[in-house]
Amino acid sequence: MARATIISLARSPELAELLQHQFSCKTFDEVYDWAQRTADSIIESASRTENPAGRNWDGRLRVLCPLCGDGPQSPYDDGFLLDEGLRRHLLGTYNSRQCSVFRAAHEMALDRAARAVGR
Repeated sequence: MARATIISLARSPELAELLQHQFSCKTFDEVYDWAQRTADSIIESASRTENPAGRNWDGRLRVLCPLCGDGPQSPYDDGFLLDEGLRRHLLGTYNSRQCSVFRAAHEMALDRAARAVGR
């Protein structure tokens, strides 16, 4: 129930609805595919933002996470670098702090897949 509440706190109702698609995952491969597709959709949505957090020294766009509203922990950057910085935040890869909203949906999907395979 707590994870569902966290998902409902996403800053965008459209993106919160996108996270709900994890309910269809029944295997760990499906969870992996869902996470990748969902991250791609969130990044695409963020690339159309009207309020970017700024630009990198080379002109690349930086954005705050469209789910949780966080930015990187670095005091030098105002937002995550599109695409890879935001992808790392969403998926929690490369030792980055994972988005709490995405993590809640991902953990729900993993739990469902574990129950489906009988673990």
